Amino acid sequence: KMKNIDVGFGSMIYTVIYQDQNGDIRHNTASGSHDRNTALRQTQKKFKKVLALIPGSHQVVLGSKIS
Repeated sequence: KMKNIDVGFGSMIYTVIYQDQNGDIRHNTASGSHDRNTALRQTQKKFKKVLALIPGSHQVVLGSKIS
């Protein structure tokens, strides 16, 4: 199970798809502002290269993980 990461003030849950420092695509859940623009700024401070910010908690299947 993924650990929810608090990215700033707010209790809205988002699914974050991001690229880590090694260039790998990853995902996690994060809680932040209900305002999407604020939430995106909050999330970018924590994850740096955010590829997608999706309201709610969702399963994510990355192409590299499909066999």
